[in-house]
Amino acid sequence: MEIKSIPEIIKEMDTLSKEEKYDEAYEFAKENINLNKEYIEGEYVFKNLLEELLFQVTINGEIKRKYPLILDYSTLYSNYGNVLLHFNQYDDALKSFKLANSYNPVNLKSIFGLCEIYRKNNDWDEYYSLTIQSFKYAYTVNDLAKSLETCPFIILMSIRSLMMLRILSWPFT
Repeated sequence: MEIKSIPEIIKEMDTLSKEEKYDEAYEFAKENINLNKEYIEGEYVFKNLLEELLFQVTINGEIKRKYPLILDYSTLYSNYGNVLLHFNQYDDALKSFKLANSYNPVNLKSIFGLCEIYRKNNDWDEYYSLTIQSFKYAYTVNDLAKSLETCPFIILMSIRSLMMLRILSWPFT
């Protein structure tokens, strides 16, 4: 087996996913991505200076070590998480998205992936929190559109909760 660099793996995963060859993407990822990688607190990778600035302003975390973009673990694990979501492997997808989010907490791809898992698990508190968080980090039109796309679930769940409260209190009002 040929050892591939992280950028090569990311590029291959992107190509296979765009072509909707999820079976191939899954097999490729299993061979090339270690889902049991340990994250060390304070190690981050950012795609650009804007992401790093967003991190420093909103999270204010200490950056102990910044990986060069060539070691973009965040994108690597986000892509893998999306493939795992396609196959309904939610536990591994959650693990992958959490790793991606650890390496870059402002990576919207990982945030949206986590939102999808929390929505499927009816974990509305986490879903709501991450949806609101996504607005803080959306700096492209596509990212803002995706953030807005997640809002209807929040609105529907809020209406449902209000209706349930009203129904439960009905005879007493």
